[in-house]
Amino acid sequence: ILEYAGKSGGLAFSGGVISTGDVLDPYDSPRYDNVVSNSLVNLISYDRLPLPNASQVLETQLGAHLSDLPSFQTSLDAACQQEAFQEELLSGPTSRSAAAAYAATASTDRTLLPFDGPSHDQTIMPLMAGALAVCYCGTVNSTGGFVACEDPGTNWIFAGLLVVRGPKGTQVWNMARGLTFGLTVEGWGLQATDRLRILGPGQDCADGGTFDPAGNYSSLHTGCPSTDGSGCTGAAAKHDLELLAVHSTSSASAIYITMAATSATHTTLTFNRSIANVLRDGDVISLDLDPIRVGGRVKAAWTRIDAYNAHRLAGVREFLDNSSRTRLLGQKVTL
Repeated sequence: ILEYAGKSGGLAFSGGVISTGDVLDPYDSPRYDNVVSNSLVNLISYDRLPLPNASQVLETQLGAHLSDLPSFQTSLDAACQQEAFQEELLSGPTSRSAAAAYAATASTDRTLLPFDGPSHDQTIMPLMAGALAVCYCGTVNSTGGFVACEDPGTNWIFAGLLVVRGPKGTQVWNMARGLTFGLTVEGWGLQATDRLRILGPGQDCADGGTFDPAGNYSSLHTGCPSTDGSGCTGAAAKHDLELLAVHSTSSASAIYITMAATSATHTTLTFNRSIANVLRDGDVISLDLDPIRVGGRVKAAWTRIDAYNAHRLAGVREFLDNSSRTRLLGQKVTL
């Protein structure tokens, strides 16, 4: 699974008819063509890096950070048709020739299209966190080549968004010596189970799992201030700092949603108390699925349409080949 910055993973599309009975599933789609290695993929930045000759990132350029757009699909199709490979984003399909090494072959039942090359041994590693637009070209010429994916690129289409979890990076903190301080880390998809590790001078994050600060780096204490003498000590071996992610129960006075009103372009959330100094314009949030009621129905009683709508509201998506798992997309906050 392609999910974390700096960690290799795979990318595959799921398709086919998954409906049972007479009720259509919202994710029903045609099966994939079984022509060998006939599909290319390109990943472009949606909210982190501008495309060539652009001054803003795609999300801002389109105004998609303010509302859902009726023209979202066609606008992203046009962005994909620029065929702008961004080498700064990832290690993998960073040019048309490199993308050919990741060309997808449909599974035997034609419900899975993995972009891992003819030998099914290629992986992709995101180099930075952020939202990516997945661009897809499944058109080949009569000899099986990829000429049809070339400029003007009208056969490239937008397939969906993918969020890579991780810190923003490039942040700088200047702290005064002898004072207790906290660090605010910005990023995408950060969780309370994530950990921070502070390395000594000359150390690299790639060595973070092996660097031992105990006895090597004594100028930083953790657990401060200490009221009972048990804290504010030097870092222990392989010392990790817990990350306090902001969520509905991360403070004594819990903040929760009392009402959600949806429209064609946005969703308005009403909270039980002020969210000033908790959420900021441009933050990305996701909602827990369990408390959501659709038409008064609890999660266990949802129809497939209910589940589809609830996931869209929550800012997450199901994995079609394993509906017990979800992937993060998030919802952009406008105050």
